[in-house]
Parts: sequence; structure tokens; C-alpha cells
Amino acid sequence: MGYTPQPLKNGHNIYVEEPYRSGPLKEYPPCFVMFYFSPFLGGKNVLRVVQEAERLPEWENKVIQTIENGPYVGYLIKVWKGGTSCLEDFKLNKPGKSEVLQTA
Repeated sequence: MGYTPQPLKNGHNIYVEEPYRSGPLKEYPPCFVMFYFSPFLGGKNVLRVVQEAERLPEWENKVIQTIENGPYVGYLIKVWKGGTSCLEDFKLNKPGKSEVLQTA
């Protein structure tokens, strides 16, 4: 978890925002990234999406980054529909004061 200087242009809150909170994977974009930190604050919903992607043969998922800070561990998870170009050049840099996530 963290803060951004402004709302993300293409970000959604899986904890409260429909269809992401409880909708089927077919209502999601064909490529997206989720951050799992805890079963609370949307973590159960993240796990539900990952489990659905594992059941559906046309969807794939992969942990692309493990993020550790002291005793805390989080996972950046990429989910995509097979055959879709999905963030091949994605890079997570250690954030500085004004830097969050970047894509190359």
C-alpha cells in the first residue's frame, strides 16, 4: 500500500469498485496488474481474480514482483488474456520521492 500524488488515470479499487469487486474476469480489461498485500483491503478479491484466472484456460497470471519492506511482503500480479500483448516491457523501479511505477 502507499500513496500517489494524484489518482491514477487507469487505476481501480478492487475493494469497493464494481465490477472489479465481485464481477467475473470477462468484465476486466484483457491485461492488468494487481497488488496483493493482505487479505484485507481488497486482498480477498485479488485472490478471487487469480483463482478465476487459474481455472479459465484462456487467462494467465504471474507474480512479476515481490516487494518487501521490513516485515511486510506484497506481490505485484499480472493477469492477462492469452494472446494479448501485456506489459512485456514493464519495470518496477524502487520508488524515489516523486517516482512510483514506470513502464518502459
